[in-house]
Amino acid sequence: MTLVTYTSSGPWTNNAPPGVSAAVLTAIEAFLTAGWFDSQITSNGSGVETVVGMVVGSGLLSLSTPHTQTISGSTSGTLAVNEYMTGTGLKIIICYFNNYQNSGGAQQITLNSAFTVGCLAFNMGGNGLNLTISGTSQTINVWTALGNGASSGSTTTATGNNLLKWSAGNCMAAINGIKEPGSNSTAATGLFLIIGY
Repeated sequence: MTLVTYTSSGPWTNNAPPGVSAAVLTAIEAFLTAGWFDSQITSNGSGVETVVGMVVGSGLLSLSTPHTQTISGSTSGTLAVNEYMTGTGLKIIICYFNNYQNSGGAQQITLNSAFTVGCLAFNMGGNGLNLTISGTSQTINVWTALGNGASSGSTTTATGNNLLKWSAGNCMAAINGIKEPGSNSTAATGLFLIIGY
C-alpha cells in the first residue's frame, strides 16, 4: 500500500482566500479515505500503535500474530513453531518447547516460507530438531569453538543432523521444514531460534 500524502493549502484566514475550493476539499477527502485507515492498526492515544504485521523489504514481519504450527508430544507438552518473519528475504522462526516430550516417532512440520540459502540455529534448552528439505534432514554444522580474531572457529557435523540442547550451528542448505526426531528420554522446556535467508 502506498500512503497518500496531503499538501497544505493554508494558512487559513477567516473570510479570506483560499476559501472553500473543490481542489482543497477533493484532496482532503482523498487523504481521509485513503487505505492507511486500517482497522487492524490501533493506537492508545499516547503515540503507541499496535499493528499485526509489517513488510520489511521483501519479507513480512508478523509482530503479534506469527504463522504458528503446533505439535503435541506423545508423552507430554507441545512444540510450537512460530514464523515471525517470512517472505523472500530474511526469515525468523522461534520454536517453543513447552514441557515437550515425544517418546514416539518423528514429527514433521512444513514451513510457511522456505529458507533458500541457509540459516543459523540456536537450541536454548529444547529437545533436538532436524532442519529438512522435503522431509530429508540437511547437514547442520555444530559450532564447537568460536574464532577469537587470531584464529578461526571450528565445527563438527551434528549427529543424525540433530541440533541438541544448548548447541548452536548453521545449515548452509535450503530448508522448508523442521523435524522433531522423537525418542526423547526427557521432557524439555526451551527455545530453538532459526534465522536465515
